[in-house]
Amino acid sequence: MRVQVDGTMKETLRHSEAFEYYYSLGSSRSIPQVSHRYTISVPAVKKWSDEFNWQDRVQLRDVEIAKRIENKTNTSIVNEKAKLLNIVKKTIADAVPKINSQKLGISTMTDLLRTIDTALKLMGEDPNEKPRKYILVDETDAGNK
Repeated sequence: MRVQVDGTMKETLRHSEAFEYYYSLGSSRSIPQVSHRYTISVPAVKKWSDEFNWQDRVQLRDVEIAKRIENKTNTSIVNEKAKLLNIVKKTIADAVPKINSQKLGISTMTDLLRTIDTALKLMGEDPNEKPRKYILVDETDAGNK
């Protein structure tokens, strides 16, 4: 064990290795397990844990790992959405000539409603929203009254 001028311990390779072992134990980690592995007393390992902030380091590392997992997950989701969007674009591109030549059309009311719903969604509208009532005003007559 090395002691610095200010009286605090300096972390050595052995301390660092003990922490890494402690961290690797996951949710079942404990000071006695580190004590047994490194054949050192439980109070000594407890002192290392306190002196080198093992609990804080575990939390910080867990947060870092969670962020990396979140980033990988987000990237994976974005990639999958991009693949699906490419499939949809290809499907639309294949369908356009058939629609233009009237070889593909709307044959049922369900098809028509789905097409309208899709158009509304693409415009940012909610197809399930209750319709609004509008009053049409003839502005050419409004100035004559």
